[in-house]
Amino acid sequence: MEVKTTVKQRLISLDALRGFDMFWIIGGREMVLSFLVLIGVGGEAMGVWEHQLSHAGWEGFRMWDLIFPLFLFMSGVSMPYSIIHQKKKGISRSKLHLKAFKRMLILVGIGLSFTAFRFQPEIIKLYTVLFLIGVGNYLGSLVIIYRDKTLSQLFWGIGMLVGYHLATYLIAYPGQLNGVLSPANHLAGFIDQHLLPTALYMDVFDPEGTIRVIPAGVMCILGAVVGSRIKSYAIASLRCATEVFVMGLVTLLIGYIWGEFFPIIKSIWSSSFVLYTGGISMILLSLFYLLIDVWKQKWLGFLFIPIGMNSILIYAGVRYINFRYTSEFFLGGLGHYLGETWHAFIVIFGTVALEWWLLYFLYRKRLFLKV
Repeated sequence: MEVKTTVKQRLISLDALRGFDMFWIIGGREMVLSFLVLIGVGGEAMGVWEHQLSHAGWEGFRMWDLIFPLFLFMSGVSMPYSIIHQKKKGISRSKLHLKAFKRMLILVGIGLSFTAFRFQPEIIKLYTVLFLIGVGNYLGSLVIIYRDKTLSQLFWGIGMLVGYHLATYLIAYPGQLNGVLSPANHLAGFIDQHLLPTALYMDVFDPEGTIRVIPAGVMCILGAVVGSRIKSYAIASLRCATEVFVMGLVTLLIGYIWGEFFPIIKSIWSSSFVLYTGGISMILLSLFYLLIDVWKQKWLGFLFIPIGMNSILIYAGVRYINFRYTSEFFLGGLGHYLGETWHAFIVIFGTVALEWWLLYFLYRKRLFLKV
């Protein structure tokens, strides 16, 4: 892990979209909900927001379920600007493989540190968001490193999804209820419980655990395929944005149809879930790309680009540093003076503002954490 002080030519819309994604994780969700309460939104309208900004209990999809796969998709989009670019410069596959492996270890290590440094063995958790990002990104990187043709990469991704589907339904395990997928009855959960002695987020399974790294890797491959297409254009164009948008619609439709045979379930990263969220991710990227890179409306990314440029740093930072405590210290009294509804909004607004100002300072200084 190192700090870079120089910036290469980047796909600006990708940084903005990554920042938009991370915004919701570092406090944006709570800030939006508290603002809606502040302005008097309630009833069914508030219920819709709360519903979409929470995870589906098991089967189904809500927009909050997109946060994680969107991040993995974007890590794939950047691969043509890193891995493929380095391949063309003559860097050996073995060196690229080693670099991807080191990145995986660092990400998994950061995620593990969130619980390991508390020195309470019973709460140490290996399977974290960064575990799935690290190992999934590694698997996706291997396909991009060792397969040169975009079509070959895509076929590998499809094969991995089909294999995951077949394994989920055909591999027998003790206590299995054939043909039934439930929180207590699925292959991934059985492996979560028996592979390693580690705390599980959902007790009988962990949504970031074990074999989910296979479909997570496919999400990176989908991103890399889209990134290669975008990179093939010498300049940002409406045609490229349209192509990515159509790719998204087609992928979304295939995921929806696949869901009839392998339900859309985030907790096990079902093959249909990967394609469904992959399609939505493509559509979002096409819109950001059109507005920011094609139509040059870079001001739209002003709030999000500093977050996107240091996404891993702030994801870990909000676990190491209590920004909310500082916000409460300086703004809590004002919030209580104005009323409890104001207090909830002011404190979370101050929390997000502190995080953003730190990231903006690093952005202006051209200091970016590269993993």
